[in-house]
Amino acid sequence: MSQTPRPSPHRAEVFSARARLGLVNRKAVDASDEDKDNARRDLTAANIKAYIAEKVAEAPPLSIAQRESIISLLGAGGESA
Repeated sequence: MSQTPRPSPHRAEVFSARARLGLVNRKAVDASDEDKDNARRDLTAANIKAYIAEKVAEAPPLSIAQRESIISLLGAGGESA
């Protein structure tokens, strides 16, 4: 019998953020718009972090220029820098 692989810590963060968003949405009457926005933002950030961690683990080392280009996307909020 094979064991189910454990999710990476980054995937576990996604599962946790998704659960928090579900909880906030189920309590929609009591939850403020700010709480809902924060939960959505947390889930988005967790998904991005998990995706980046997965790709970095698979990829060959990046040059300094490539890293700086990627980092500039984060600083610009995703818009072209």
